[in-house]
Amino acid sequence: MLPKITLFLSIFLCGLTHSKEICRFSTKDRKIFDSEITKFMQKYNIPGLSIAMSNKGKIILAKGYGYANIEKQIKVTPEHKFRIASLSKPITSFAIMKLTEEKKFSLEDKVFGPNGLLSYSIKNPHTLKLTVKNLLEHTAGSEWSNEKNDPMYWQHKLGKDAFIEWALKKFQLSKTPGKYYHYSNFGYCLLGKIIEVKTGLKYSEYVLKLLKEKKITDLKIGTREKADGTKESVYYSQDKKFDAYSWPLKRMDSHGGWISTPISLIQFMFCVDGFKYPRDLLSSKSVKVMSTPSKANSRYALGWNVNSSNHWSHVGSLAGSGSIMVRTNHKTSWVILANSKSDHPNFFPDLDKLPWDILSN
Repeated sequence: MLPKITLFLSIFLCGLTHSKEICRFSTKDRKIFDSEITKFMQKYNIPGLSIAMSNKGKIILAKGYGYANIEKQIKVTPEHKFRIASLSKPITSFAIMKLTEEKKFSLEDKVFGPNGLLSYSIKNPHTLKLTVKNLLEHTAGSEWSNEKNDPMYWQHKLGKDAFIEWALKKFQLSKTPGKYYHYSNFGYCLLGKIIEVKTGLKYSEYVLKLLKEKKITDLKIGTREKADGTKESVYYSQDKKFDAYSWPLKRMDSHGGWISTPISLIQFMFCVDGFKYPRDLLSSKSVKVMSTPSKANSRYALGWNVNSSNHWSHVGSLAGSGSIMVRTNHKTSWVILANSKSDHPNFFPDLDKLPWDILSN
């Protein structure tokens, strides 16, 4: 369980400046940043947090706050990796869109069946109608949703292939896909498997191969093992049911398994944000498709939450991890990664509001 944050708040503000920190703001504005972020961390008992922000293709902020390891008093730096949870989904969407550009398949291709992309034996008529786009949009069906009985949280000891086979039999779709939005980690697990089948590489290998062109190498798939806080943060669960180290992150790779620094995720957004500089790794047509909401949900596109102002975002949530990634239409983007999260209903709304409020000041 999470030690009380009040034990170290008295020395918190003494340790805000860390290695490779970037802050292109005035002293007055820095104080606003530090004050508002500290208030948020105090309110929700967050031991450590890292933030990066960019404007017009340049990093303008990268700072660490609090502790990556409370017990050893290791402070967060911009170089610390954190679990990013569902911020993995935009990364997977990017990889899928890249494969469609390479003509490996189309978004309308069937996932299963005689001409399907995956070779699992399927008899369910609804599952046989499933397309790649359904998986990206979370419109497969309620049976695969994380709303009640998330398939990904079952059978932790099974490897990916054995698990997918088991889940396809256990969680049978009961309606035609494409009509209703049901957020699905399992759907993105299947997308990761499609990437592996069509590339002959591990999911993570293919993603890193794509990002290597932009010299983005500071991402990897996490593990259950507890880090020492020097390069990867320790995670502190506030969840009464789940420990921070109970998750099979290797199997969760394509829907929630990556660890990263905020700077690397900012650099990832530069690859897909649709702005002229830096150059995207996707065509403008692919970016448009990726950011267009589905008919089932006007606020979710292909791996991104979107809105009428053309802002994109995603949040990530695991026991011991809370994260958010935002691309605005004003060419300002940010990433916040934390090594704990509160189950209070206002935690993610307040995390979302935090940079907006700071910038408005």
